[in-house]
Amino acid sequence: MEKKRLLSKNVIFIILMTALIIPLLLTVSFAATYNLSFATFRPPTDAFAKPWLLPMAKELEERTNGQVKMTIHWAEALGKGRDQFNMVKGGVADITDFPGVWMPGKFTLSEVNSLPLAADEPLNVLKAMNIVAEKGYFDKQWGEVEVLGWHVTSPLVIMFRKIRPETVEDLAGLKTRASGGYISDFIKSLKMVPVQVLPPDAYMAWQTGVVDAWVHPFAAMVKYKFIELPTRSILDTKLGVIGNAALIMNKKKFASLPPDIQDVVREVGAKYCEIYAGVGVEEDERTIPKLKAANIEIFKFSPEETQKMKAMALPIWEKYIADNEAKGLPGREVATEFVKALRQLGENPPYNP
Repeated sequence: MEKKRLLSKNVIFIILMTALIIPLLLTVSFAATYNLSFATFRPPTDAFAKPWLLPMAKELEERTNGQVKMTIHWAEALGKGRDQFNMVKGGVADITDFPGVWMPGKFTLSEVNSLPLAADEPLNVLKAMNIVAEKGYFDKQWGEVEVLGWHVTSPLVIMFRKIRPETVEDLAGLKTRASGGYISDFIKSLKMVPVQVLPPDAYMAWQTGVVDAWVHPFAAMVKYKFIELPTRSILDTKLGVIGNAALIMNKKKFASLPPDIQDVVREVGAKYCEIYAGVGVEEDERTIPKLKAANIEIFKFSPEETQKMKAMALPIWEKYIADNEAKGLPGREVATEFVKALRQLGENPPYNP
């Protein structure tokens, strides 16, 4: 009888312990994991890989206790860079960093961040974009994907093969490779002549004189090996940034994540968009001493000539407004909000609403 009672107690104890332990085991052992595929046109040797993309993947995993794992597909392994917006939209990839210039005419309102002479600090351009984006102005054009943040390069400067111009008038007629869009429109307004050169042809174009000038951040001198070739000077006037680019994610994939993980993905994405902007600036800072050692003069225009350039930039801002208003889009509102945000951040863009 005693044995039966003891056995009965043991059975009850085991049942109770099982009822308590199994839910805990299920929670620990079967916590959902989310694998995110990141498509990029960049190779693993890209200057942004080590300081930006790899740490972003690592931080996502660490901050979600291993629930989020991001696999990076380098060098267009999942598809061509120009197709990566549609790849993310359709779920072929989960995340990518997409330059809007690859789909001309689609992301016209967010081109505001590429307007000439908008700001000296690229991080201020990014912050102003975030302020405008929060008001919903970009939702329709970018709404097919989840935008985690905006990307901007370091400031554009003008490199010269043979001259050191003293005035804006000295720029007239120079064959110049620019970044396209409104920056190229600005180059035309300076009476320079835009010339298309693909990146693989950059070295030969500089060596042979296909171009007289080149618009790019300072680091282009090393990236395209111009520093190995005769270069006279660089005008350190911050023409603008190459912007209108975003870190984007597939909407269904984002919606499938629990709310707490969505918050982490948003926070980490926004953080690394700021890091992206800083990487370009740091790359330029490392380049400048090399340029000075190569006897390439870095100079600024006088205040009077700088003011001339600003006056010549204003019609490009008006063009952005007119281009968007002609499509029934709030170009003037966006430009006004963008300028307002920039001025609050201490910048002084040409447009004054």
